[in-house]
Amino acid sequence: MTTCRLNLSHGSLKENLKLISNYRQARRLRPHKNCAFLLELKGREIRISHSADKSKTIRVRTGSTVAMFGGEFKTASDPTNLRVNNESFQRYMKPNEVVYIDDGKAIGIVIQINENGVLLEIKQGGTIRENC
Repeated sequence: MTTCRLNLSHGSLKENLKLISNYRQARRLRPHKNCAFLLELKGREIRISHSADKSKTIRVRTGSTVAMFGGEFKTASDPTNLRVNNESFQRYMKPNEVVYIDDGKAIGIVIQINENGVLLEIKQGGTIRENC
C-alpha cells in the first residue's frame, strides 16, 4: 500500500490546505489505488532560557538527571537545570513521557513531576542551543 505523509508543522494554513487539496486531486485521478494518509501536526513547543556558558550552548550527558522548570526564564540554564518559558508546562507531562530537546539533539524521559516542573533522565545526551 502506498502512503501519503504530509508534514503540516511548518507551512501556513493556506500552504497546508493546498497540500491536502493536491492529495485529494491525486486520489480522484487514481480511484483504483489504495493510499494511506498520514498528517504530522506541530506539537507543544517551549523555549529554554539563555545559557550561562559563553558558547551559548548547554551540554547534557547521557544518563544524567536534569531538572526542567518554568517561572525563572530570565535565569540562565545549565546542564542540570533547564529553565523554560512556560510556567505550567508540567501539567501536560506524564511519567515516562519522552521529551525531545532542541529538535531531538537531546532526549529525556520524565521520571518525576512536581508543582514547579519535571525531572528528566537524559537517554540521549547532546549539545543544545540556548533559546531553542
